[in-house]
Amino acid sequence: MKRTAFLILSLLAIYSTCTNAQIAAGYYYDGNMISLSTNPAISKMYEIRVSTTSFKRAGWTYNQNGVVQGYFFIDLLQNEPFRLYGGLGIGAPLLSDLNWEDQWMSLNIPLGIRCNPFTRFPDLYILGEYLPMITLTEGKDVINTVSFGFKIKFGIAKD
Repeated sequence: MKRTAFLILSLLAIYSTCTNAQIAAGYYYDGNMISLSTNPAISKMYEIRVSTTSFKRAGWTYNQNGVVQGYFFIDLLQNEPFRLYGGLGIGAPLLSDLNWEDQWMSLNIPLGIRCNPFTRFPDLYILGEYLPMITLTEGKDVINTVSFGFKIKFGIAKD
């Protein structure tokens, strides 16, 4: 498992270097999610997240770690240093239940604020996000998460 994660992160780093893209790593409080994304300074962004603990407001049925989520974000309003963003994503506990029992998927609709208030640290972003995760099961449960976190941009774009 660790080799697979290392390989994926390595391939993303190589790809971003070859395509002159910038990547960012982040952390979100609820679910202790770690993330890898494209450049947070542009208006459209892609992101992959993995939770390392269970979500605080999840019911026992969905109380798992190892939830992998993929997102597409777009800025809704921009007034530097603040950006209001929204997005769409999917999630599933791919890394928590390797027997594939009790699997579920969710449709995720994040809404958040990304802020870059520090002139000394132009690559550091502070985040606040509300994320309803609508599970695609019989009951259509909603897991509401509110997270604060940060994101750090890596790489230098070539002109």
